Amino acid sequence: MMGHGEVRRTDSRGRAFAGSQLQIQIYVNRRPDDVNANIRSALGPALPARAEIVWRSPLESEGFAEYRDGEFLAALGLPHLREKLAGFWPEGGPRWDGLAIVNDPAKSDPSAYLLVEAKSYPKEVFGPGCQAQPDSRRTIEAALRVTKAWAGAEESADWLGALYQYGNRLAHVYFLRQIANLRAWLVNLCFLGDPHRPTGRAVWENGLTAIREGLGFRGRRVPYTVNVFLSAPDQSELAKSLLNNN
Repeated sequence: MMGHGEVRRTDSRGRAFAGSQLQIQIYVNRRPDDVNANIRSALGPALPARAEIVWRSPLESEGFAEYRDGEFLAALGLPHLREKLAGFWPEGGPRWDGLAIVNDPAKSDPSAYLLVEAKSYPKEVFGPGCQAQPDSRRTIEAALRVTKAWAGAEESADWLGALYQYGNRLAHVYFLRQIANLRAWLVNLCFLGDPHRPTGRAVWENGLTAIREGLGFRGRRVPYTVNVFLSAPDQSELAKSLLNNN
């Protein structure tokens, strides 16, 4: 149910009207080969040579659902980790823009997991900070503290403020890698020229540098993350894509 004054972002079928939510829906459901090729290129040798990226959300067949908490684990085929996640992070964790698994033909189980965020402009990463109640906030602070140390970020960096959204995503990568002993990456899909908020590559690069510095990674990459740049469809292509697909 929508709150008072809240603007509806999707139609009755879950199809987004605009912005990065629409862009990721288009790429995952209409252009999977394109987005997969770009992710493979960004991750390089970290992925097995013949690995296949299989999307678990946002799928048109599932109403473009986005998952969080135990549901995101179930979507990745990891429901047995629900209890461990509940001990690491309170309810109301990140709602993932996209989720995917990496299948290696040589193995029966997935070889890696991709936690995906989609943005049309750098300031979309920033938010009001952690709004959790005291008990939940203590759990969150502990999780961010161990994640920050593991990732090698500057201790003084504020992960509870404007960049909390990025920090809590990194914490879930830590959870999968260190607690669940699985290979996982945070994949940031950065859309170029989205009609909703047109942003060029140079603006993105400058914005990502500021984000890294704010997180305490001055002059360094954020570990176990990749930034993937994708050209957004223009208005004419959007009109014939998910918006009018019946």
